[in-house]
Amino acid sequence: MIGDTQHERILIVDDEAQIINMLATYFQRKGYKVNACETGTEAYEKFKEKPESFSAVITDVTMPDISGLELAEKIIKINSKVPIIMMTGFSCGEIKFPDTIEAVFFKPLSVIALHKKVQEVIKNRKESSLVLQ
Repeated sequence: MIGDTQHERILIVDDEAQIINMLATYFQRKGYKVNACETGTEAYEKFKEKPESFSAVITDVTMPDISGLELAEKIIKINSKVPIIMMTGFSCGEIKFPDTIEAVFFKPLSVIALHKKVQEVIKNRKESSLVLQ
């Protein structure tokens, strides 16, 4: 395992409760603190409360209130350093993802591969902030 996860907080956003429960349970068992939201609006409000407390955001692309892309844009305006990972059950041929998106995972997804990517982006963020100081 890369790094110490007990101080890492992940925001998970998906309109499917089953996916939220699966991911939240997995990451909590790995030692992460997890905030899980079923809407982009709820996630945005949660993020605004303590934007520096989140180590990464994992969000679905397609949600009923605001899309994952809209959520990502709002989050980046508040904290451009937080890594954002997208999930989707649809083909993304028509979607243009901004450069600020770290990765896109297609559903059904591998939680192990997602976990490895989360570890990687958190490690990279920490290393880049050490270099900048």
